[in-house]
Amino acid sequence: MDTLTPEQQAEIKKLSSERIRAKLVKAGYDEDTVFAFDRQQLLDTFASFTLKPVETTASDAELRSREIDARQQELKLREVEIAAQNKQREDKIKLRMAELKTIKHQRDAELAAQQQIRDAELAAQKQQRKDEMKLRMAELEALTHQRDMEVELRKAEAVANQQRFAEKQAYRLKQETRRKAQEEQEQSLTARVKKFSDCLKHVLPRMPADPGDMISFWDTCDNMWKTYEVPTDVQAKFLLPLLTPRAKMLVSRLSAADLGDITKIREFLTAEYKLTPREYRARFNAATRNVDETHVAFRARLDNMWNFYRRSRECTTFGQLRDLIVADRLKDF
Repeated sequence: MDTLTPEQQAEIKKLSSERIRAKLVKAGYDEDTVFAFDRQQLLDTFASFTLKPVETTASDAELRSREIDARQQELKLREVEIAAQNKQREDKIKLRMAELKTIKHQRDAELAAQQQIRDAELAAQKQQRKDEMKLRMAELEALTHQRDMEVELRKAEAVANQQRFAEKQAYRLKQETRRKAQEEQEQSLTARVKKFSDCLKHVLPRMPADPGDMISFWDTCDNMWKTYEVPTDVQAKFLLPLLTPRAKMLVSRLSAADLGDITKIREFLTAEYKLTPREYRARFNAATRNVDETHVAFRARLDNMWNFYRRSRECTTFGQLRDLIVADRLKDF
């Protein structure tokens, strides 16, 4: 095979083994030997034959006879191949027909089952629609009856509401009349002073003789005003009896309008007693313990004095307290 050209090799490889055997037998090779060759031996032998045909001494008649036999053998092989192919084709057709028949049978069965299922579903849906229609009709009847009952109930409620409304209106008119009368009574200054005097006469402290304790006195009064919700215009009426004789003498110089304003009274007394921040600081620095005063009481008095001074300077944070101490220390020099 290697001595042939690539084109010759390709042409030889295209030939079937039967054709190669027939050609070799026709060329004079021994038939038994040729049929014993495998594919590669057939190709190599045919390639050698193509390069140099085998010389034979057979006569022309024998050559023709062999050629005829080879052709007949080739025809027989071809007929066998064709018969086998036909048989294989018929078997495939039979198998396909059987498969198609089975598929058709299965398809018919599936269609029949699906049709039965659809028929059953349609029947169930039809029955369900009938049941739903009956249920809907029953619900509508019940709803109509319920609405009728609600209408009657609402009518009865409307009548009752009108009656209750009339009663409430009468009651409100009576209460409003009573409230107006009470408000008119309470609006008078005398009535309001009398109203709060019973609550405050035992809880308000008297003004201390020491002017340094006045801040504590004002704080206590403010707390009582808030606790009992005393109006501003009557606070001064409860304050005047609590003042010391000297304070009463001082406030007597105020006008009648100022005597009715507790803020005016507070500002006036603070100015008269000269309760300045410097005075509070001086009192704190000069404070001493009394002979009959315990250390706990003295400490509480010092704490009040310091708080009075701090509040008079409006000192509320640690930073402000630090600045205040430093400023006071600088003023001492």
